[in-house]
Amino acid sequence: RGGVPEDRYRGSSSLRASGLPEEPVFITPRDLGAKRTSLLTTPIDAGTAELVESILQREGNAVLQPGMLQRAVLNLKVLRVLIKHLPGGEGETEAGEPGAAGEPGAAAGEAPRARRRRILDALDDKSGHSALSLACYDRGPEGFGPDAMLGAVRLLLEAGASVDLPVRGGNSKALNEACASDNPRLPPRTALVDLLLDARADPDLGTEIGGWTALQTAAEYGNIHVL
Repeated sequence: RGGVPEDRYRGSSSLRASGLPEEPVFITPRDLGAKRTSLLTTPIDAGTAELVESILQREGNAVLQPGMLQRAVLNLKVLRVLIKHLPGGEGETEAGEPGAAGEPGAAAGEAPRARRRRILDALDDKSGHSALSLACYDRGPEGFGPDAMLGAVRLLLEAGASVDLPVRGGNSKALNEACASDNPRLPPRTALVDLLLDARADPDLGTEIGGWTALQTAAEYGNIHVL
């Protein structure tokens, strides 16, 4: 098949070297980094968007912490609520804010837009994914269908997530993740690639480790339509 190994997930030494996924596993909250103490952690993991909304209205966005968007990617309704309450939105001043306990930058007077960027582009301390790259990852949770995946990517791009951010220890980027799949239960990868390219993702930018471009990743996975 065009030189692409039949057993893509176990048989490709180039995939192992690139850090791209070898085993078809599904992401769950247990696969993400250590939970940070917050009123939001349990309702985010439980997918109770109404409770998340209630807490944010009562406590303000100081309780939002880096790493929470990754957990919310698993539930589109929760993700939408968190993005709505991100700091640095319309009408919010650029004065420093106290932030949540355990966030030194915010406590020192971090401006809302800077804190927004830090939350959007935070890397999970276990998987190495940003929220955007996790939304493009082809091993999403069971039941995380095409509409939810595309919706999560749209929400994160509209919120200002960095589209070319190196993830997974420099082995990947969101565009590489969108190209690295032959999983039939997910939406056509062309739809994800189109979203990222429309957001000015650089198709010629290689990964920090290995220098893999999106084109090379698509070729490795035999994604003819993406190519």
